[in-house]
This record gives sequence, C-alpha cells and structure tokens, in this order.
Amino acid sequence: MVIGALTVSANSPGAWAGAYRIRITLRAAPDDARFRIEVLDHDNNDAVVESFENLSMSSADHASSKA
Repeated sequence: MVIGALTVSANSPGAWAGAYRIRITLRAAPDDARFRIEVLDHDNNDAVVESFENLSMSSADHASSKA
C-alpha cells in the first residue's frame, strides 16, 4: 500500500497479510502535518492490533515515519 510517499508492506511473505488493513488518521490543525497509522485485523471485525501515533513525513521532525 502506498500513501503519498509512504509505502506500507508486510514484513514477511504469505497469504496471512491479506487479513490485515491499514487505517491512516490525520491530526487536526494546527498539528495537521502528523498522523496515526493503525493495523487492523480484518478477520476480527477490524480490531486494532497495532497503533503508531503522532507520525510525520517530514525528515526534520523527530516523529518522522522515515526514520
């Protein structure tokens, strides 16, 4: 999955990855350059299995997802 300049992919091969979804939530202004990524288990009513808060696409930001 590609979101802007961000690419999301499974860490290992296999059909298991098809059971997961990614949800991106943008923060409200004035912090709208940051976002949250959640990994959802689609086979389990889209339960959140991982969450990464306050990420940024700016390499100058300490919360950069590019790190």
